[in-house]
Amino acid sequence: MAHLRVVSIGLFLASMLAVIAVPGLGREPRRLPEDQWSGLLKAGLPAVAGYSYAVHRNGKLIDVGAAGLRRPTVDSSPAIELRPNASVQFASVSKPITAIALLRLLERKSISVDSPFYPHVAKVMGKISPAAGIDAITFAQLLSHRSGFGFGYARSTRLDSLRQLLQQPLVQAPGSARVYSNVNYAWVRTAIEAISGQAYGDFVQREIFRPAGAGGMTLSIPASDAVFAFAVNDEQGAALALDFEDEAGPYGWYGTPDAMARVLDRIQQGSYLTAELQTRMLAEGLGWTAAPVSDGTAYRHDGQWVLDRQQRGIRTGVALLPGGVTAVLFVNTNAPFSPSAVILRAYRAWRQQNPKAPSWAAAASESALLTAVPPIAHDEHRYRTSILLPHRTR
Repeated sequence: MAHLRVVSIGLFLASMLAVIAVPGLGREPRRLPEDQWSGLLKAGLPAVAGYSYAVHRNGKLIDVGAAGLRRPTVDSSPAIELRPNASVQFASVSKPITAIALLRLLERKSISVDSPFYPHVAKVMGKISPAAGIDAITFAQLLSHRSGFGFGYARSTRLDSLRQLLQQPLVQAPGSARVYSNVNYAWVRTAIEAISGQAYGDFVQREIFRPAGAGGMTLSIPASDAVFAFAVNDEQGAALALDFEDEAGPYGWYGTPDAMARVLDRIQQGSYLTAELQTRMLAEGLGWTAAPVSDGTAYRHDGQWVLDRQQRGIRTGVALLPGGVTAVLFVNTNAPFSPSAVILRAYRAWRQQNPKAPSWAAAASESALLTAVPPIAHDEHRYRTSILLPHRTR
């Protein structure tokens, strides 16, 4: 038995040496120290009440953390600190999720991304005749905010708001300049339901979250589980526990940063789409914005939710980074900054601190393709949608 044990160990060591010696395989970058991302992210944040984050690499969790308040002292209830497993509101970071859900559905149904969206939702809209140009808007133009829709006016429900928008002139020709609007993704959500025959939440759970193992993602949470939203220099805050079942699509998903990072892992790995559509999604900004980093291209999205007239709110950011790294950052304070920019700065700083890690730059041809669309600055204050109920907007 001792002889067999020695032989087994020898074979194991030999196999490991053989793997290491394979030309071009390279050595895996060393695991990030547990507190390294925490320090780098914290260094980029303004003064906030609390934040939580998760960082994955090659589909595995490498760092997760939280700091600050989940809620302040309320009446006789003591303050509660924010934990990594707290369910947070992702706001407009829901858009990339809605985008990948639609693209997956269109691919399955053999519907072109460049085909007009309106024929697929016309039955839902009833007998309303759309304004000039609307029936020519494509799915790709909705996803890239180049549809020509403006912000419209609020009504009590999403469908009532969209029916009203159908009768208003477009603010510009479809396919022209990018105008960020939640209206685009309200249409995307409506198209998902019309084409799939399923509720938006059910479809996304089945097709996106469950395959990723992203448990706990939901469109509503009880008030007792809410993470409070704060304004700058605000010590009171207010619970953010709205029900987004009807409005979701442009925003609305609750979950932990780790659960969201699991979804980002599968997006980055190309698990949801064919390689051709995956490349097009990133190159044309169908739910994402490209940003250069030291060793390739990152893809990012930010979100903001303003809860009340006191400007209490939250900020969120996600990024797909080179080398299989994905990151999620949630901040429960409505401070004027971009969480995804903080993620990118943290990544660049980590690369500088780890110069011996192998280069993760994309091949020249791929890099040129993926950087064909220049980064587009986000106007955070335009993240508020026209189809929100009035008390939720400024």
